[in-house]
Amino acid sequence: MKKYTNMILACVYNMMIYIILFSCSYLESKEDARTIVKRWLNQEITFPDSINTTSQDSLWQFMLKKEFKILTVIDTNICTECRLKLYDWGKLIREIDTISQNTSFLFVVHAKDYDIVNSWIKKNKFSYPIFYDYTNKMNTLNKFPKNPQYQTFLLDKDNKILLIGSPIGNHHIWNLYKQIIKKESEICPYNT
Repeated sequence: MKKYTNMILACVYNMMIYIILFSCSYLESKEDARTIVKRWLNQEITFPDSINTTSQDSLWQFMLKKEFKILTVIDTNICTECRLKLYDWGKLIREIDTISQNTSFLFVVHAKDYDIVNSWIKKNKFSYPIFYDYTNKMNTLNKFPKNPQYQTFLLDKDNKILLIGSPIGNHHIWNLYKQIIKKESEICPYNT
C-alpha cells in the first residue's frame, strides 16, 4: 500500500511540476505576444515599388491601394507546406469577399525553392496572386518578427498595422479581422 501511495505522490508531484512549467511558458509567451503587439501596432509597413508575382505584375500596385490589406509574409525555408496553408487561406479569402470588396490579401513569399512553392499552388488550386520576394526585400525594409504567428498583419489604407497575428487556426484573431473590416466597410461602403 505504501508503495502505491509513493507512486501516486510522485505522479502528483510530477504533474504539478509540468503544470508550473507550462504556466510559466504560457505566461512568458503571453508576455512576448504583448511586447510584439505593442511594438508593431500602428507601425507603417514599407512596401517595395515592385515585386515578382505569379500573376500580373500590375496587380501589386492595384492591391496596395485597397482600403484594407491582409499581409502575410511567408519564409518557406523551413517547411513550405507548413507555412503556406493555401487551403486555409482560400477559405478566409472567400469569407472576406462576402463582407468587403475593399480588402486585398498580399502573400509575400521568400523561399529557398520556388518550384516547391509553385507545386503547392497548383496542388491546392490556389488562384489568388502570390508575390515572390527573391531578395527578401520586405523583411529587409521592415524587420518582421521571427515568429511566424506574428508575420500576418491587417493594414489600413495607409499601410499602418491595425492587427497583428495569423488568423489561420485562430478564430479569435480572425473574428477581430472581420469585425474591423466589416465596421469600416459599413462606414465607407463605396471605397475601392
